[in-house]
Amino acid sequence: MISGKRILYVTHRFPYPPAGGAKVRAYHAIRHLAQRNQVTVAAPVRDAEERAAVTDLATAEGVEVLAAPISAPRALVQSAACAAIAQPASMGYFRPPGLVRRLRRWMTDALPDLIVVH
Repeated sequence: MISGKRILYVTHRFPYPPAGGAKVRAYHAIRHLAQRNQVTVAAPVRDAEERAAVTDLATAEGVEVLAAPISAPRALVQSAACAAIAQPASMGYFRPPGLVRRLRRWMTDALPDLIVVH
């Protein structure tokens, strides 16, 4: 077991497989942090490829993964609701209720030493 810090890494795009800008940056940061720390990755998944990659990321990098699917129709409604109250539309789109619930449950077990939001 890795002893370092307990780190929660929250990202708006599922970082695996690392293909394209935001995914590549997040993946390499997670990979680096996981070398000496206990890392939990929290991210929405948008399609079948990302859903299938949840186990791959956990296995490849030795991290815990909290993931939940984005429902496109619901995400669009949430985006519009956020825009209507002067919040960024992306906050509504990339915040699936299932991920919020999983994060709340995870946080009740033990607080992380560090939270990274990407």
